Amino acid sequence: ARNALLLNSAGEGIFGVDRDGHCIFINPMALELLGLTEDEAIERPVDELFEHRDAEDRRYGPADCPILLTLGDGVTRQLEDTLIRRDGSRRAVRMTVTEIREGRQRIGVEVVFQDISARRAMERELERLATTDPLTGVTNRRQFIERCEQELVRHKRFEHPLSLLMIDVDHFKRINDSHGHAIGDAVLIHLCALAAEQLRRTDVFARLGGEEFAFLLTGSDLDGAMEFAARFCRQVESRPALTDAGKIALTISIGASQASRRDRSADDLLRRADGALYRAKQGGRNRVEAGAL
Repeated sequence: ARNALLLNSAGEGIFGVDRDGHCIFINPMALELLGLTEDEAIERPVDELFEHRDAEDRRYGPADCPILLTLGDGVTRQLEDTLIRRDGSRRAVRMTVTEIREGRQRIGVEVVFQDISARRAMERELERLATTDPLTGVTNRRQFIERCEQELVRHKRFEHPLSLLMIDVDHFKRINDSHGHAIGDAVLIHLCALAAEQLRRTDVFARLGGEEFAFLLTGSDLDGAMEFAARFCRQVESRPALTDAGKIALTISIGASQASRRDRSADDLLRRADGALYRAKQGGRNRVEAGAL
């Protein structure tokens, strides 16, 4: 009776599994978290109660399911996984799987789990805030530099082409001075929406600060980057921003650089692109210039 009271009042989901993999007991919290009734759970194979996925969102098979592994070897396992209920909803859980012994014999396992979905959501939101620009939602400077460093390492190891574009909105101060900062913000958001149409899955687009942006183009040499940049310039020029102040036409200047094995850090790649951007602006704007290797 004391054990039943502890089981039923626990704030964690708890269920037991026998040597054949069938549920032999389950507490009310586990039933609530799994969306089941006791009749639907007791004496049912555990793989019929929920779908179990690992941290990489891969479905467990018999060879790697932590519940079945502990049934086999008795080793306690602690992990964070995802349970998919019968209705398709997901629960992120922290789970502990421990053997149940009777005398010297292992007769099953006990699974204790907590719903950590809220914590996971908070972690994702904190990561988003730390890696994205709050106005436009694109990658921020810090995250962009980190990605550049990672891609430079791959470039040097595998000799994959890698290029960078630095972008500046031409005469952006005039837009702010003429229409106000709210309209200027709308123009920047519009530019990011246009950039999203051009992005491949492996590329990165970021706001470096103010009206300055950058593309990191993986798998693109300088010729490919220049072609990409020219196409983006034409796209921006042909599609004005629709704002509360009406249509706002804009153009951009772009400096391009290609990664070299001599680059010691992302700063080298950025510096060449920045020099090319300066030449593009000095040469009349709304144009693309390439940085020397």
